[in-house]
Amino acid sequence: MTINPRNSTERVGAEESFRVALEAAPNAMIMIDGAGRIVFVNSQMEMLFGYTKDELIGQRIETLVPERFRPHHPEYRTGFFASPQARPMGAGRDLYGRHKDGREIPVEIGLNPMTTAEGTFVLASIINITERKRAEERFRQVIEGAPNGMVMVDDKARIALVNAQIEKSFGYSRDELLGQPIEMLVPERFRAAHPEYRNNFIAHPTTRPMGAGRDLYGLRKDGSEFPVEIGLNPIETEQGVMVLGTIVDITERKQAEEKLRRSQEQLAGVIGSAMDAIITVDEEQRIVLFNAAAERMFLYPSEEAIGQPLDRFIPKRFRPVHQGHIQDFGRTNVTRRTMGALGAIFGLRADGEEFPIEASISQIESSGRKLYTVILRDITERKRAEEQNRRLNETLEQRVKERTTQLEAANKELEAFSYSVSHDLRAPLRHINGFSQALLEDYADKLDEDGKDYLQQVRDASQEMAQLIDDVLQLARVTRSEMRSEAVNLSTLAEEVIAELQKRDAGRRVAAQIEEGLVTKGDKRLLKVMLSNLLGNAWKFTSKREGAEINFAREQRNGETVFFVRDNGAGFEMAFADKLFGAFQRLHTADEFEGTGIGLATVQRIVNRHGGRVWAEGAIDRGATFYFTFSNFKEIGDG
Repeated sequence: MTINPRNSTERVGAEESFRVALEAAPNAMIMIDGAGRIVFVNSQMEMLFGYTKDELIGQRIETLVPERFRPHHPEYRTGFFASPQARPMGAGRDLYGRHKDGREIPVEIGLNPMTTAEGTFVLASIINITERKRAEERFRQVIEGAPNGMVMVDDKARIALVNAQIEKSFGYSRDELLGQPIEMLVPERFRAAHPEYRNNFIAHPTTRPMGAGRDLYGLRKDGSEFPVEIGLNPIETEQGVMVLGTIVDITERKQAEEKLRRSQEQLAGVIGSAMDAIITVDEEQRIVLFNAAAERMFLYPSEEAIGQPLDRFIPKRFRPVHQGHIQDFGRTNVTRRTMGALGAIFGLRADGEEFPIEASISQIESSGRKLYTVILRDITERKRAEEQNRRLNETLEQRVKERTTQLEAANKELEAFSYSVSHDLRAPLRHINGFSQALLEDYADKLDEDGKDYLQQVRDASQEMAQLIDDVLQLARVTRSEMRSEAVNLSTLAEEVIAELQKRDAGRRVAAQIEEGLVTKGDKRLLKVMLSNLLGNAWKFTSKREGAEINFAREQRNGETVFFVRDNGAGFEMAFADKLFGAFQRLHTADEFEGTGIGLATVQRIVNRHGGRVWAEGAIDRGATFYFTFSNFKEIGDG
């Protein structure tokens, strides 16, 4: 800018107008001469730096520069006067001013050279960006504290920000990533197409998941790939559109899905080979599963049966009653019962033939919706045999007895088979485990390390599945078994459990403190199962702790006796406390601590059956405490 009025009157007027304009400016304004002396400041400068105008006029500009930057500032100033042009100061650097009280203030500075009759001056506009810096720091803290990987990319596709989860997931340090192209985290087989996807997003920026319908992968520093889910969020900044990506490592989920898929295939094989018809319907009583035996029984292909109402296979005269029975069953807490207890029930084949059946129905809840599974058996032949037996009863008593014996044997065999289908999946697992062990022992010299590892994985998986089945059956038994109320010394039971744990793990040293005289009223067998799970968990989750401690005691809360099991083990995040007691819920991986996720669900059901409550408190690496009460049973004294 050049100010060069034609005469002194015009110059005075122009200078006064200029000063008035600077005084009214919303930003702090300061002018210095070629020697670096301050010749003008406005009121905003006084407010920003704490000096009065009189204190600043005539002083060196370095008065307002923090001491750590003062040695180099004259050099920057001289360089600007040597080539004066309007520009921001310190591009790419953090700038700070020095307040009168000595504190530093983050600022942005714009420089503008002014040529007057007295020479060249520099007019600087100074903006206090303290609040912006605080906002940026809050943003960084949010990003850093996020449980998922967070990465920000600028409009040149360079990485501008990452959090610790990104470092952990990809194996790079922050310094290795910042400023690098985002494609370094993309597997080579996808890199060629990635810029096109990125450009399309910049052209139409909206918050959305990336690669909907496609499998996405990240590339670690060691060259390995891993499955991810990515959410994209455009952010408008002064530097242009930035993209904030949320990256979730879904390796464990994919592994769990694959494990579930294999289990479903195994279950589908069992259901498909079952001799009884198995039909599953949803809450609207529409068929979602129709096995091969059902196809044979009803003369109807599975692909056509799926989606059909169950009424399609029930004679018309029974349909209204049948619908009501299923609805009534769904409103109960009963998980399984037989059907047709008050009279015969019939099925309807595709060719219109009616036939007598016997059936049982069970209900489960999946994803918030109920599913009903009916197991059907065609008893046409049995009914015929019964009729024949009735007709021959008077004259052929011996034959009737023989026939009855045969029928009873057949029934037992069928009941055993039904039990096997419903409950006993352990036999094939024992074969898998036994044969894989035999292979490992007898053919080890014929297998390479991968082969041995695969067989060991088969053994581990079969043993894990067997344990899971045992735990599920125990959970079922806990729910259905008859309660026997008696005086129970919990202290004695706890000592027995600790002794059993110590015997199985003789090498460990655990300081177990059990309060004496913890006596209540309840089912002794169930309470032993409950304490075995609680103390077993405490024993397990302190396994990596030197100086492990386990405490079983009681306390009074609002006049109520509250028992607790406390340990100083791995602990857990309180945010997940509500999930602890759900079946199959685990807060630690199997590699960290073994288990099936059934134990605490069993504990909750036992406590509930005793009319009590159970809850937990804990913190990561600071241990956990499990509390429980028995509201329906009064404490009956010590000893």
